[in-house]
Amino acid sequence: MPPTTFAVCNDVNTTSGGTFTWVNPYPEEVKIEPSPVGSTWPLTQPFYIVPKNNGQTPATVNQGTPNGTWPITVKYNTSTGGNPCATRKTGNPKILVGTSRP
Repeated sequence: MPPTTFAVCNDVNTTSGGTFTWVNPYPEEVKIEPSPVGSTWPLTQPFYIVPKNNGQTPATVNQGTPNGTWPITVKYNTSTGGNPCATRKTGNPKILVGTSRP
């Protein structure tokens, strides 16, 4: 099964050991990391940079990650920062690890 693609401000639904791809529709690259910054999360890298203008970055969930929900922080990767997801009514996006993905 090919990796599922998620916009950077959307929740990610995945499985332990699963892979997915983030796509960034914004005109600036974004940095995605755990929330709060420095906390643990289920991904194999400490943070991800997703290129601007529909750029894509793959991500992998650590094998053996238990089912659960991990909040993430998405910020423009610029000196001024900024939150592209600020208008999201449900707060920051999350990584949801479960037994199956939709």
